[in-house]
Amino acid sequence: MSNNRLSAHLFKIHSPPRKLLSLVGFSDWWGNYPPDVLDRDDAQTVGGGEAGALNTAFQLAALGHEVTYCSVATPGTYKGVRFERLSKYLDIYLEGQPWDAVLMWSVIDFLKDMDGDEAILFVQQLNDVGFQAGWWDKVYMFVSPSWTHAEAMGRYFPEGHGLDFHAVGNGVNLDFFPKVPPDPASRPMNVGWWSSPDRGLHHLLKAWPEIKARVPKARLRVFYQVKQYIERGIWWGSRATPMAGLLEKLLIETERLDVELVDKVPRKTLAKYQLDTRVQAYPCEGEGFTEGFATSILEALSAGCLTVTRKVDALPELWDGVVWWLDGHVMDDDFVPKLADKVVRGLTEWAEDPNRSPSLATMRAKAETWPWSAVGKEMEVAIHKAIARKGIRLSKRQRAAA
Repeated sequence: MSNNRLSAHLFKIHSPPRKLLSLVGFSDWWGNYPPDVLDRDDAQTVGGGEAGALNTAFQLAALGHEVTYCSVATPGTYKGVRFERLSKYLDIYLEGQPWDAVLMWSVIDFLKDMDGDEAILFVQQLNDVGFQAGWWDKVYMFVSPSWTHAEAMGRYFPEGHGLDFHAVGNGVNLDFFPKVPPDPASRPMNVGWWSSPDRGLHHLLKAWPEIKARVPKARLRVFYQVKQYIERGIWWGSRATPMAGLLEKLLIETERLDVELVDKVPRKTLAKYQLDTRVQAYPCEGEGFTEGFATSILEALSAGCLTVTRKVDALPELWDGVVWWLDGHVMDDDFVPKLADKVVRGLTEWAEDPNRSPSLATMRAKAETWPWSAVGKEMEVAIHKAIARKGIRLSKRQRAAA
């Protein structure tokens, strides 16, 4: 698989306005949300994948494209994007033909109902495609949030599958964060968690008593629907069932040690909490390939908050030099003590050292390479490539039929 990224920053194309349909197949984990959910302080939040799909749609509309967005969001129009219910996707698809391209976000079975000439892009925010069966022959472009993710997803397909891959990362709303964030030394001894609890929160909870003993003022705030995860995970089976039970046990054991479950908060509110946090502890351990981008790290960089994480999956490709890496494997006997020590050093040595490394300037500079405007332009390139690929494939079919 080629790693020659076709960057919208370097490759200028003339792209006429396109008629685009986005089908967003994420579950309703966060519930129905208004189209302006990302810009409000009084609305529920959405996850990183949903935020990526929404912001990409807004940026494509800003670039002049006609965008229809089918999801669990309430119908309406916002920032030039038309929102419709995902349950009505077939009617929307048929009534709106012809489309130039259809972006299928982490769902492929809708293709069974599609027989038009549009270019199909499969945009995967999740970290496997094992459950996505069939209809891949209709896909012109597989879009991943990183090249490491693309390579991992490519292993699900047999040799000679013919899929083309393109990397389009996620982004951050830099307006939520001051260009010069507060000095970490001026912040409380806060540690944050703002990712899915099944990606290593149990390691942090195991380490927390030692962290708290060494830094008595330390406080851990967990920004996720952990109680909902525990309630549902018990019934999901596989890794989720024992993980839900383990998290419940560890939360009971640490509830008197300044561990706060903040639950879900609006994205703008979360940014305020992140600016008040010294360290994000993110061991990044899941089942198989776990992290294709890590918006949680990008947001921490924007807030001037140090991330302690593992050198796994797509993280070295994207974040080397701006985080602290954890050594060893999660199954090592000394992993939890190492995690505790890194977090303590982040809270004290890093936060209070004027010559800290990584510096706030370095972290901010990295964050500024991922504005949503750049993500929109990169997706435009992927769409352009998919449409061109469709033309090549149709020409071959026509020649073969002649």
